[in-house]
Formats: sequence, C-alpha cells, structure tokens
Amino acid sequence: MPAKFTLSKDKTGKFRFTLLASNGQLIATSSLYATKAAALNGVNSVRKNAAGASFDDTTTEAAAAKKGAAKKAPARKAAAKKAPARKAAAKKAPAAKRTATARPAAKRTATTRTAAKRTTTRATAKRTVAAKSAPAKATATRAAAKRTTARRKAAPTPATTA
Repeated sequence: MPAKFTLSKDKTGKFRFTLLASNGQLIATSSLYATKAAALNGVNSVRKNAAGASFDDTTTEAAAAKKGAAKKAPARKAAAKKAPARKAAAKKAPAAKRTATARPAAKRTATTRTAAKRTTTRATAKRTVAAKSAPAKATATRAAAKRTTARRKAAPTPATTA
C-alpha cells in the first residue's frame, strides 16, 4: 500500500493534512489552513514538488563549515550586546561607593528596618483611624436625620394653621 495523505479539521475549524507512510508512520504534518480548499491546494503542491525535489545533506563538512561561519556572526552581536551591560554596571558602582562612604553597612540596614517599621506603623494607624471614624460618621448622619424628622413633626404644617 503506498503512502497516503489525510485531511482533518481541528477544534477551531482549521484544516491540516498529514502524510502517512505505508506502514502508518507519520512522515509530515502541514500547518493550519483556514479553508478546506486551501488545505487541498497544499496537498497538491506537496505531491507536485516532492517528486522533483532535490536533496541537501547538511551533515557533510562543507555544510558544517557554512553553518559555523553563520553562527560566528550572531556570536559577535551577542558580544556587542554585553558591552552596554558592563557600562551600566560601571555606572552603578560609583553610586554604591558614595553610599558606602557616607555610613557603614550595619547602620544602613538598621535604618532601613526602622524606616520600614515606621511606614508599617503609619499604615496600620491610618487603617485603625479610618475603621473607627467610619461608624462615628454613620452615627452622626443617623442622629442628624432623626433631628430633622423630629423638627418636621413638631413644626405645624401650613394647612393646619390656615
């Protein structure tokens, strides 16, 4: 039995074809196609072009030499990219030296911890004050509403006086 192409539709509604060998092993899988007609065109293109396709063995020494030359160019680019990183590190170093001469490292960490505690304490205090003042505001609003209602009831209505 010769090799065969199979056409399938995936969950998203796109089409793909596969080429299976006579023993059932997968030889090739296509990319996704939006329509069935486009996938069939892909199958026909593989059929037409595969028969006359040339073979390029990239495992030989000549091909390896070409790949080696091609790989060296990106390596130079990578080295060029590392240079700005060194400059950035060099810029940061003097700033660290200035800080180190201003005060010892032990004091610096103690000061940082103290500042962090102060910030945490302030945030907690703000939350506590906000939590306490919220019921007070609601109580004051309710009291004002009661006073307004009491005044309305106590005041004579214009229809009654006339």
